Amino acid sequence: MREQRLPIPHNFLQLQRLEPADIERYRAFGHQVAREFVDLIDLEHGQIDWTFRSTTSTTTVYEGGNSAEPVYLARTEIHATLEEAIAVFQTTTVTATRKLQAKLQPLVLDKIRLYNVTTPTPESSNLYQSLNWCIVNTPFPRFILKRRDFCYLEHQEVLEIQGRRAYIRAMQSIDVAGVPSLESTFNVVRGDLIHCGFMFLETDRHGVLELVSLYDIRLNGSMKGALGSKIIERSVERHIRTLHDVEQVIRGHYLNHLRFLDPSTMPPLDSQSKCEICLRSFHRSRKAQCRHCAKIVCSRKCSAVWKVVKSGLEIDVCLCIGCSKQSHRPRLWSNSIFLTETTTAYLQSMTSCRDGSSHGRTTSCATRG
Repeated sequence: MREQRLPIPHNFLQLQRLEPADIERYRAFGHQVAREFVDLIDLEHGQIDWTFRSTTSTTTVYEGGNSAEPVYLARTEIHATLEEAIAVFQTTTVTATRKLQAKLQPLVLDKIRLYNVTTPTPESSNLYQSLNWCIVNTPFPRFILKRRDFCYLEHQEVLEIQGRRAYIRAMQSIDVAGVPSLESTFNVVRGDLIHCGFMFLETDRHGVLELVSLYDIRLNGSMKGALGSKIIERSVERHIRTLHDVEQVIRGHYLNHLRFLDPSTMPPLDSQSKCEICLRSFHRSRKAQCRHCAKIVCSRKCSAVWKVVKSGLEIDVCLCIGCSKQSHRPRLWSNSIFLTETTTAYLQSMTSCRDGSSHGRTTSCATRG
């Protein structure tokens, strides 16, 4: 059986225009998914009896004890603000969604926004609902296991939880017309996101967020019993490792706006015998030079290489730890389209996923009420 070519071409899914009744149903379902998500991640008073499973230096993992399916919750902390997280994760186009997904979850081979159901507005800038499809590789590359795909609704919103602001991304599977099963044609099994998502919760420390992740999926197909549980456990392990990358992705997003010096204008490496940050002599340590401030520093402890995008190209640049921690307030509506010049263009842009690589037709604002 042939394998599906990825990323999928723009005309692969034959999506139809959403009717007003469908839009309202999806919107209501999104708010329901959000309420259930917030309740489920409550460690003390939620529906799931959470028990401690494991911990690392940065992350604590819990397992649901009274759930029919294996369900896991992970908690960690990241250095970021709520606005920074929203600006990075509120991607309303297929292109931006694919780029973000590639940075965070390598097992996800492709992800697309099918429809933007509810898009941010100046009055409600943090409410975003979308219908999505993704295809996921197996975490066991040495075994011949079928890929899984998922069709689901994602609800993003800023809520107040116990007096603190929280940005949630709650996801749950739902059937969407025009997104058929690919098992008979491409050997891809349709899985279910029962309850999945992320919560970025403000703490009492400025610039520090608590990141909570819920992982509750059903693989379907022949992945049942001990084998299915083992695959989910391995997927969870990889998922938890990606939580460590969230802070890097957010920080890297803002490093794109830094000004980088031309190497020919920077002082030579041999002009310094000590690191300009830790003040230790280099001796046998390798030197590095920050492309933002031109300081000559230790190549391991006091600097790092970051991937940034300049003029549409991804490049590697060395930055000292001081410059890499610079925080840039996100520009308003960085992933939305509020700067269109006409009302018609604004309405069209806010109801479509089309950006040159999206799929099918989408609804118009007029039908959304």
